[in-house]
Amino acid sequence: MAYAQDGYPVEQASKIGHLKLVGNELIRRVIQDFEDVSPSSDGPKVSKTGSVDLSVDSGIRRVITVDGGQVVVPNPARREKAMAFVQVAACLLRMDDLRYMREHPLMDPRDVKKMIEGAVWYNPAAIPLAGIHHPGLTVQETIRRIVDRTLSETGLYETLKFLVYRGWEAEWGVPEEERPHMSCVGCDEEIYLPRWQLRFDCPACGARHTLSDYLSIGTQGPDDWSREEAASALRDALETLSLMHFLRVYRDDREVLGETLFIKDGPLLLRAALSRLVVPIRDFIAYLRTEGRPPNLVGVEKTGDFAGFLDEYRHALEEPGDYFLPSVRFVVEEVTGAVMTEGYRNRVSYGAKVGVRIGPDHLLALNVPTGPFLTEPEPKDLIGFEASIRSLSELVSYRYPNALIPLVLANSAASIARRPSGDILSAFADSLMRTTTTPRP
Repeated sequence: MAYAQDGYPVEQASKIGHLKLVGNELIRRVIQDFEDVSPSSDGPKVSKTGSVDLSVDSGIRRVITVDGGQVVVPNPARREKAMAFVQVAACLLRMDDLRYMREHPLMDPRDVKKMIEGAVWYNPAAIPLAGIHHPGLTVQETIRRIVDRTLSETGLYETLKFLVYRGWEAEWGVPEEERPHMSCVGCDEEIYLPRWQLRFDCPACGARHTLSDYLSIGTQGPDDWSREEAASALRDALETLSLMHFLRVYRDDREVLGETLFIKDGPLLLRAALSRLVVPIRDFIAYLRTEGRPPNLVGVEKTGDFAGFLDEYRHALEEPGDYFLPSVRFVVEEVTGAVMTEGYRNRVSYGAKVGVRIGPDHLLALNVPTGPFLTEPEPKDLIGFEASIRSLSELVSYRYPNALIPLVLANSAASIARRPSGDILSAFADSLMRTTTTPRP
């Protein structure tokens, strides 16, 4: 690593040492192969799995899009103090309005604002990361209380309770040893959650818990310090619960579920402790399908390994409607470059990866639910796939590469820019710091 500091010149690396390197015949051949942009003869074989007829009416009448944003704001005077601001938005729009926007790409932004006014549901939150806390509480305790309050104020506690306690089942449908449990925040003893309870005590030490503790947001590391991952976890939890909120509320309405497309910005997955919700989500979606009310749900990966892989092999999907459904082994070994071992289990995803061309210039990396985890998914396993693809083909935007109009609108509503609004957040955070911090020994 070179020296670099204000007021001093940047350290320059020696170029003479490179001469021996490029003079090596083996290295020179490797560099030539690296610079060759033609497709590799021994690369993965990618061909379309099938094609969807996009001329058929999708039956979709409305689109609900969920997206989130976050920003970390340090105290400019005290760098050890930092806060994170999170905002998640759910945007509900009619397909007729979205088609109109597509046909009129130069619409006045004020007219667009009027069309979506009242159609966006916001879930904001602010959590401390370091050096900030409620009086008498540690940073982790403060985060626990804020997460609990956020779920209460947004109305998402009912959805969390529905998933954790499997509300679509009259009685527990899992063995006792597989029922939701967690470590006590006070003594680390295992606590099996009492069904339908939002608040419960540890039977060993009596420590008070809330159901939000089951998500373990911000509980890693020292008591008076938390990483940015806490903000990411809260955003992921709010995004997923917002999405599942609509499926929970309309689970008995065949017409609403059949005529609505649900879009999540990002893959259908939950990492770390949030993955505790993945199996209930898979089972709930499978239940809806069994009951004849399969949801039309997709997650859109705008970046990442799979999106980059599809861009390299875009020639394999030439016509709108063509799609590529890889096996899990293909994704693990050919896309991510890892090794799939025997007994491989995916504990974080609740959707299969699919590459789909929905227009001449739009090739999407999608996640589509299958219910249970499948290592060799087939087209018939993809829930609501064809209706979802047909409706997505009507929503393309050229504002960004592979953009979709509802995602552009939801991202605009949910994103928190570091500049210039970051200055406003910094001032707001500073006021919070002055009112909620106390000296600690």
